[in-house]
Order: sequence, then C-alpha cells, then structure tokens
Amino acid sequence: GLVEEARNRLANRPSARDLGTTAVLAGGFLAAAFTVAATLPAHRTPSLLVIALLVGTYAALSRIELEVGPGSAVPTQLVFVPMLFALPLSLVPLCVAAGYVLGAVPDYLGRRMHPTRFLVLVAGSWYAIGPAVVLALFSSGTPTWRDAHVYVAALVAQFGLDFVGSSTRERIAFGHGLRALLPSFAWVYAVDSFLAPIGLGAAVVGVAGLLVVIPLAGLL
Repeated sequence: GLVEEARNRLANRPSARDLGTTAVLAGGFLAAAFTVAATLPAHRTPSLLVIALLVGTYAALSRIELEVGPGSAVPTQLVFVPMLFALPLSLVPLCVAAGYVLGAVPDYLGRRMHPTRFLVLVAGSWYAIGPAVVLALFSSGTPTWRDAHVYVAALVAQFGLDFVGSSTRERIAFGHGLRALLPSFAWVYAVDSFLAPIGLGAAVVGVAGLLVVIPLAGLL
C-alpha cells in the first residue's frame, strides 16, 4: 500500500505540507553536503571521466526498483560503496544527489514525475553524509580487512541518517507512523546490507570493479 501510494504521487504536484517538509530536508542536505565538501580533505583526484562514469552508473542503478516485503529498494549500494573509495569523500554526497536527479531525467521528460519531485531525490541523499564522514575520520583510505569495523560503522551511519530523514518526511508529510514504516525500512536495509559487501569487493578492484556490479544490476 505504501509503495502504491508513493507511485501514485509521482506525477502530481506535492501537497503544501509535503513540499515544505521535503524542501527543508533537501535544503538541510545541501547545506550539510557543501559543508562536507568544504571541510573534509580531498586525498583523491580522479579524472572527470571516472566521476562521470560513477555518477552515470549510479543514475542507471537508481532506476532499478526492487519490491521487497512491504516496500521497495534500489541497488545503488553496488556503486555507492565503490564511490566511497574512488572519489574524494568530500564530493560523494553531492555526486549521489547528482546521480539521483540524473536518473530521474527520463521520468521528467516523459512527464511521469512532477518537476518539484526532484526535491525528494535530493532529500533522499542524506544517507551518503554518514559514511563519507565516518570513512574520512577513521578509514585508512583503501579497502582493507583491518578497517572492517569502520565499514560496519559507516553502514550504521548510513542507515541512521536515512531512517531519520525518511521517517521524518513520512510522518510529517503523510502521517505514517513508525509501526507502518519499520517493516519496509527493515527490508530495504537488509537489501543494502547484502549488496554492500559486493560493492566493497568491486571497490578493491577499482573502477574496473563496475564490470562486476553492472551485470548484477542488469540481472536485478
């Protein structure tokens, strides 16, 4: 029911409550993302081609929707984790938001999504802030088993920020209580937890690891 309700809203202009709530969350994300971009060190200098490839892959994967349990998930974890090890951590949140918006372009052109809905995509990028900060503070920078506990902490930070942002919007804009939302969140985070190690394995290989995750995304 929640999935159907969300899909039916896509082509319509958001209500004033929805638009206001989402705009605040999106504005808060942009403020946090630009703060991260300005304060976290940029130890990596990938080429524009690599950045474009990762953002483009993220955009493509964001269009794959998996119905699981009472909700739906997207397999973006397959490329989000490699982004954390290939791009400057300071830029990852902004690249995630750009990937989300880019992935929705076909829906905008086909008039299947109301133009103001891009705020939902930006607000949904809050999850990227947590892992970027955790890895910047505690990770050695390259994938290694010694940092396994850091990766777990980054995943927990990802889920925590996503849960706070998403549940806040659902509660204020639509009146959905936690009891109705928790089963959906549990399934989504289970999918992300299963895909994260695959993304980490791809990160070990480097950008060429996308040759592993793209076929899997195609299968999904």
